[in-house]
Amino acid sequence: MVKIKIGLDENVLDLLSIGNVNRIVKHPIKVYQKKHLTGKHNILQSLGSNETVYLIEGLISQNMDENIAKLLSLYHSQKPVIFETDSFTVAGKITDLEIPYDAGQLWRRYRLQLTEIPFWGTTIINEGKNAYLADLNLQYKTKQIFPTQTNHNFQLDRENKKFSFEFILVNELEEACWIKIETQIPDNIAYTGVGNPKIYVYSWDGNEWKNFLQPHPTTNYFDVNNANLYFLDGTTAAELYGSGNYGEKGVGCYLPNNRGETVNPANESDPETSPLTYSQTYGCQKRWGFTIKMPQYDGGNESKSRTKLKIEIYYEKEKTTYYP
Repeated sequence: MVKIKIGLDENVLDLLSIGNVNRIVKHPIKVYQKKHLTGKHNILQSLGSNETVYLIEGLISQNMDENIAKLLSLYHSQKPVIFETDSFTVAGKITDLEIPYDAGQLWRRYRLQLTEIPFWGTTIINEGKNAYLADLNLQYKTKQIFPTQTNHNFQLDRENKKFSFEFILVNELEEACWIKIETQIPDNIAYTGVGNPKIYVYSWDGNEWKNFLQPHPTTNYFDVNNANLYFLDGTTAAELYGSGNYGEKGVGCYLPNNRGETVNPANESDPETSPLTYSQTYGCQKRWGFTIKMPQYDGGNESKSRTKLKIEIYYEKEKTTYYP
């Protein structure tokens, strides 16, 4: 590894430049819950939500006092941090920190425990009966995904201040239907010069990513190109619903807001897309949403009602208000 960093915004520690990292150990923790059997006195243990803990051990040899203070600040704040390596990126909270004192040494050892949390990109089906989000290998289907925790190709580009992730949207309702999708974002996302959030959504055409939803550069609305919204059988929204820019053509979106808030479609002339109320699910305060009209489920060809999507979000600052 040539990159191991932890922190947010200006308070990011490059653990390799200030010393060394001896080891990183990932520990999945299984959480069991007690479950009563109806009409019986028996109590069974059922598997509840899991946690993942990372143990990071190393030493600080450069500017020891200053960098120890930064590490302690990250720990005492109990705010989310991003742990970034060449192999993976996760979000979490530092739940334990040990810095033993070694008299006469020119370095200080540390051992920190990072407990992973849902963070940027946590995405749910806000509305959609029999609609699901799947990982890239279709190993599971669920109503909520955590892109930093599972197989969703989460990518963080701090130089250009953006992140992206991928998933497969699945409709298993035997009729075409609108599905509303909500994703969690940083407090301070980037905006265009005319006040549109810099959020881009792509679909996979079998060879490359095609952008079908993006902020208009000069006008206060979102551009929709439904000819670039591909379903996994190769058809497009334009072929199914006719070409056009608004919700009656299969795509709509909303402006960012806080959890629990109700928002109208970003494009006022969108006649089909109804308002969306952001959920109260725990995690980031800020949310953004969009909606797709998915084709009906066909058991003989499931690819007709599936699409592979990538969401790309730009931000100004990494600061994020978080509700546990």
